[in-house]
This record gives sequence, C-alpha cells and structure tokens, in this order.
Amino acid sequence: MKKVIYHFRTRGTGPEGVHIAGIAEGFEEAGYEVSFASPTGRDPRQFRGSNPFKQSRESLVQRLSRYAPQVVFECGEIAYNRSAIQQMQAAMQGCDWIYERYAFFCHAAQSVAERFKKPYALEVNELAGDERVRKQVLTKRCRENERRILLGAKAVFPVSQYLADRIAEIGVMPERIHVVPNGVDAQQFFGRELEPREHLRARYGLQAGDRAYGFVGWFVPWHELDRLLSAFAQSFAGQLDRKLVLAGDGPLREALLEQAQALGIQQQLLLPGAIDYADIPSFLSALDVGIVPAVNAFRSPIKLFEYMGAGLPIVASRVEAVQSVLPDMQSAFLFDQTEIADLVRALQAVDACDAEVVGRENRALCQQQYTYQKHAQTICQVMEADSRISEMG
Repeated sequence: MKKVIYHFRTRGTGPEGVHIAGIAEGFEEAGYEVSFASPTGRDPRQFRGSNPFKQSRESLVQRLSRYAPQVVFECGEIAYNRSAIQQMQAAMQGCDWIYERYAFFCHAAQSVAERFKKPYALEVNELAGDERVRKQVLTKRCRENERRILLGAKAVFPVSQYLADRIAEIGVMPERIHVVPNGVDAQQFFGRELEPREHLRARYGLQAGDRAYGFVGWFVPWHELDRLLSAFAQSFAGQLDRKLVLAGDGPLREALLEQAQALGIQQQLLLPGAIDYADIPSFLSALDVGIVPAVNAFRSPIKLFEYMGAGLPIVASRVEAVQSVLPDMQSAFLFDQTEIADLVRALQAVDACDAEVVGRENRALCQQQYTYQKHAQTICQVMEADSRISEMG
C-alpha cells in the first residue's frame, strides 16, 4: 500500500482542521495510508471544525504561545523542528512522499525527505511578510528558510493565485506550482439527505417568509462582523422578515449584541451559537444567502465553499481568491471590503436575485471542482508523476 506522511504544525481545530482532515481522507480514497505528524499527535479527523473558543484547560505550551514575547514564540517555532523531525523519521518506513502544511521557520519535511531520499510537497496558506494578526520579528530568517524549502519541494500547492505569484517570484518554477484552494467534503455536502428545510429553519428561529442572511465562523476582529451589522442595518433595519443569522462563538459576541441593540436590529439578529461540523450543511440549508464579510489577499475562505456546497447565493469581498471561484454572473454580489456603502449595495443586489437559480449554479460548480477528494486526487497525481520522473532520472 502507498503511504504519505502529513505534517502540520497546528492544533488541527477550527477551519484548518477541516482542511487537513478533508485532504487526508482524500489521500486515503486515492489508496494511501496516511500517517500524521503534529505538535498534538492527534488525528485531526476527530477534531475537525471544533470550537477553538470552547473553555478548556490550556497546556503549558499553549499558555506560552499565547503570552510569550514574539521573539520567544518564534524561537519556539524554530525549536519545534527537532520534535517534528523525530516524529517523521519514526514513521518513514514504507513512506512514498511527505506532505507538509507550510509553517514559518519549519524545515522538518525537507530535512527528513533529504535524509531518506524521498520527495516532499508543501501546502502554502501564507508567506512571510504578509499582513497577519501576529506580527513577525525574525522575518529575514523566516524568509531565508522559506525560500530554501520552497525551492527544494517537488511540488508546491498554494491555496490562492496571490500566493502562487509570490512563490514564483521567490524562484520556484511555474510548472511546480499548483493552486489548490479550499473546498468541502463531498460526502458531507452531496452524499446525504437533510431534514425538510422548514424543520431546519424553525430550529434556528426562522419563520415562513423570512429571508435569512447568514455567516458561519468565529466572532473575531478579522472577520469584520461589526461592519456587516452596520451594512445590514442600513439595508434592512425595520424589515422584520430580513434576518441576520451569525453562527459561531468568540470574544466579540457580547459586543455584537450591544451593536445590534444600538442599530435597532436586535429583533433581526439571531445568534444560534457554534454549529457542530457535522451539522453545518443542515444549518446552511436553512439560510437564503451566505456572507463572507472579510477576506485577506492570500487566504482561501472555507466558508465560501461551504456556502457554495449548500446552494446559496454569496455576498463576499471582491478579492482574487473569491473572484477566481464564483461564476461571473455573481459579480454584482461582490463588494469593496473598504467601503461599507458597497457592502450595502451588494446586500441589496442579492436581496433582489432569484436565490434558487444562483444557488443551484454554485452547488453544481462546487461539486464538480471544489471537493477535498478532487483536490487530494490532484495532489497525488502531481506527486506520483514527480516520483516516476525521479525514478527515470
């Protein structure tokens, strides 16, 4: 049996856990045994989409990562390579190649691959120097490591064209760069029947005739939910059959409730709490429109594909990672992320659309092109071709 080692330096919860688990299961469908290497040592398939804000006792490492000065944190990232290398070396018997979710300062996959003369691939979700919540200090050293491991990889799989262009500028040959965005699990979104829609809508507090605008994610500053509330109020305040449904959890929950009160939309705001990963298709099927209120230039938002898989029209920030995925007919629903007035315009435009027609096109496109199974198949085909080339050489 073929074997791949999947290394990631994350906790494997939230959206990243969904992506990791989806790709890993896709590898298995392609005939691979998957061995995981990570700081937690846990199987991400058991924790995908779990609530990162759920109260639990933090480990010493988690407390240090949260409160340590940035330079100390980055030294810890560098030191982690030793543990990762040991984990991967222990699992290398029978391994055909290594798949690593690129992380700053990490060179474990390259080190192990070179020692065992096996190819490795990098999945890239961000690069040094891009704007991020946690500012880097040792940027020069990070970029040097980044360049070295990117150039050494058999193939690189960035999640957006923005990242692909940056990687090409570093010097990686274009034929070794393959954009693989996020997606959905085919079985979860297309392989099972859901409850009747009216039952699901009633469960989440929606009445017949309501038009529900929804968001699923975490209540954190970078999603700019405060701007969404302001735009929704400008568009639909007082229209009680227009509902804004924000599913999730996070530190901004109380602030959002206070803002809704101040804007006079408290009766139109529904906060059903965090949705279990297995229940996301059911929750989304109760909505009429999905909203991606903020996206940076380099990310590939998982919620975009979940909305597509659920057959929803989508209001989203006008960035390349979104524009390259959604059909042209939905360009009117995209907005300039810096202009609340443009978000208001997009909300009003989608309010007038035939949601069923638009959503049907999104769902079909997602099923054809944006499942983790298809993405994993692409990765395997690239790596197996590279392996044959290596053997011929």
